[in-house]
Amino acid sequence: MRLIHRLGSLTAVAVMALGAQSASAQDKEIVFGLHCDRTGATQNVGTILCPAYHDYIALVNSKGGVEGYKIKVIEIDNEYKVPPAMEAHERFKKDGAVLEGIYGTPHTAALTKKL
Repeated sequence: MRLIHRLGSLTAVAVMALGAQSASAQDKEIVFGLHCDRTGATQNVGTILCPAYHDYIALVNSKGGVEGYKIKVIEIDNEYKVPPAMEAHERFKKDGAVLEGIYGTPHTAALTKKL
């Protein structure tokens, strides 16, 4: 239940971030970047957390999205390694992500100045 509450809060933050982006009538999509550790040292977290994240986003999208905007999630398996996480951040920016889901102390520390 906490996960759903947190994801709902993150979705609300992403919608507020849309004010910074101008979306045309055809481009009604919000892009989220998601760091998932489906392999590596913390795969026991990622193999549970990431499918749950996608399930919740699918539920939100099935109900019309957020204020008419569908959410698209770009997922990267960074194997709990910092260099792939840094590369993923750059890809998410390039792809227009307004929200980036990260977890893990090394990633948070490395990305703090960039986020």
